[in-house]
Amino acid sequence: MLEVQINRCIENGLHGKPLLWDSKAMVALVTYLHWISTGVPIYRDVPVSRAADAQADAKPDVAAGQRPYASDCAVCHGDKGQKVSAPALWGPRSFSASSDLANQAMLTVFIKGNMPPANPNLTDQQAAEVAALVLSKPRPK
Repeated sequence: MLEVQINRCIENGLHGKPLLWDSKAMVALVTYLHWISTGVPIYRDVPVSRAADAQADAKPDVAAGQRPYASDCAVCHGDKGQKVSAPALWGPRSFSASSDLANQAMLTVFIKGNMPPANPNLTDQQAAEVAALVLSKPRPK
């Protein structure tokens, strides 16, 4: 069931508490997921939203990620990764170390294709460096 998968993501990826199946939040999430999948054939592979291939140096420089983070990310995610108008990127309320986003390659591709939301404009290298910066910070196990 979709509710089971939603709660799995909340518990494992977001380090949160599961939602009651009849809660307003769960009903809203299920409704939203049904809406965005309207017209999508069942069992069809659906790529990550605006995912992009990202080619970067094998070992991105964490310190170099501070500049694009400050200019493109901090306005929504906060200068210390705390939640402002977007999810926290590190600290106790961020995604957990078991989340798919805790993987350098996955986070780099997500950042490259989706951040900043209104105009994804980071270079491959900048996306990799921001990902390295984010992943260098503490997060829930």
